[in-house]
Amino acid sequence: MAAHLFHPTPNVNQAYHCDGTHEYFGDAPRGVATSDAKWRIFKIEYDTGYDTAGDPWVVKWALGTDAPIHKWSEVASLTYELLKAR
Repeated sequence: MAAHLFHPTPNVNQAYHCDGTHEYFGDAPRGVATSDAKWRIFKIEYDTGYDTAGDPWVVKWALGTDAPIHKWSEVASLTYELLKAR
């Protein structure tokens, strides 16, 4: 598990979800509800196709952006991609 990537931050809403295969992380400003489109969400995707030592994984962002535009309540239904060029 990549839970070691989680670092609690004061005054920030943070969320974690594991579906048994992937781990999802999100953060939003204090006071934001899980249904507000103000979350940055990414998932840890494990990929044994990488030639690395240890547990191979890659970070993919909701809709390929790290902008705070997502709803945590939709975490499982979003599409995840590597960050897109700006």
